[in-house]
Amino acid sequence: MVEGMVCKTRGCRRCCLETEMMLTEGDVARLESQGFRKDEFCFESQGWLMLRNVEEHCVFLSGDVCTAYENRPDGCRHYPFVWDEEYENVVRDIDCPYHNEFRITKQEEGNLRRAVKALYREREERLLRS
Repeated sequence: MVEGMVCKTRGCRRCCLETEMMLTEGDVARLESQGFRKDEFCFESQGWLMLRNVEEHCVFLSGDVCTAYENRPDGCRHYPFVWDEEYENVVRDIDCPYHNEFRITKQEEGNLRRAVKALYREREERLLRS
């Protein structure tokens, strides 16, 4: 998991605005186990489970606080590291104003790669069922 202290100390919440976050079924189950209703935080689009935005920000953002922080989706945990489909590699998201202040370990990179594989596998399964 990428440490988010940079965000906290800088008061940054840029990654919570206009999110395009895909969710794993594990993300959904973890959030539901905390009392969040799936239909309130998630929708399906082209086989992907997507995080909802409300008024152009993540549904879990309340003021400057993430109401799901301890159980936040894997994509949030890895940010600002994201998967670049074109190069099939982990990269820093340059939309994060502090992306150069984050470091990633080989273990974290492996975790992100596994999360991406899970996203694609789960999407394929949903598409086959429909």
